[in-house]
Amino acid sequence: MKQCNVLLCIEPNHEGAHLLIDAPDHIKTTPNERLINQAIRAYGVNPKVVKVDYFHSNGSAKTIYKNSMKEIDVYNGQRGEKNLKLNDKINTLFITSRSSSMNEIGRLLPHNIVLFGSPHGALRDVDPSSEYMYIMGYSFIEDMYL
Repeated sequence: MKQCNVLLCIEPNHEGAHLLIDAPDHIKTTPNERLINQAIRAYGVNPKVVKVDYFHSNGSAKTIYKNSMKEIDVYNGQRGEKNLKLNDKINTLFITSRSSSMNEIGRLLPHNIVLFGSPHGALRDVDPSSEYMYIMGYSFIEDMYL
């Protein structure tokens, strides 16, 4: 069964937010919109000031969120990228759907957070006990500062 995962990035002082929805294979998110709106309101953010972006955790490499201290990148070890390009000044949270990319990131950047999103539920070769690696849709992921 396919699922969508949602990341809510709230700006300081709750002035705005970015809602990042991982909807692989263009699955419908309409049934979950009411629950997403309730979560946004629970954090004290007006849903009208939320910017919504869709991405695919199994898609090509790109930055889906960035501020002065943190960025969120989708990275799956694409052929066109011979090396993982990193900015030393910004702490990066990675989203990937390939366990090999997860292991590469863990080896190069052991303290950066990696979110593993498998749209089809395949969890082979993934160690859920790692301190900085989380599996989206497997269990609740605590709030974290960006």
